[in-house]
Amino acid sequence: MSKKILTKEEFFDYYYENKKLPHPLINWGNKKLFNDNQLNTKYKEYLKKFEKTPKTTKVNLTKDACSQCHSNDDKSIFSNWYNKCSPIEKRTLTSKMKGELGQKWDAAHIISRSESIKLSDDIENLVLIPHLIHLEIDNFIDPRTGKRLTQEEHEDLWISIVGEEKYLRLLKKKRDY
Repeated sequence: MSKKILTKEEFFDYYYENKKLPHPLINWGNKKLFNDNQLNTKYKEYLKKFEKTPKTTKVNLTKDACSQCHSNDDKSIFSNWYNKCSPIEKRTLTSKMKGELGQKWDAAHIISRSESIKLSDDIENLVLIPHLIHLEIDNFIDPRTGKRLTQEEHEDLWISIVGEEKYLRLLKKKRDY
């Protein structure tokens, strides 16, 4: 993933040099080559990825739950997970935590709002993680490797971040609602 937002010229140069788009969230394994009009469209999509408001700040999440998560300022869950990562994974994650977007932290849902609207404002279902890492997890991309995740791998990633006990407790809450 790019460390900074590329200019249009840099975006085009990257594409022509590497025969792929520079951002994993818009580079869905496309085998065909794009013409300039298509690249313009892809560049606009690329820019939108950086402008996108994180899902956790939309109306569905009550302001109280989001504020409480941020006021707790508990980054220890993410820090503990980060410390368990390999040196190569840490280097990849660290590169995503640089710059303006990398310094921003989000209150991310462990069990997504689409899976359980009832858990959307449950403080136990929120964890502070860096914004770009949150975007990748929400898009089923492993932030350590950049690879696409299956549903099972996505769940395993959350378990590795928050712990199996907490994840299972949230699944039980989801079923009980």
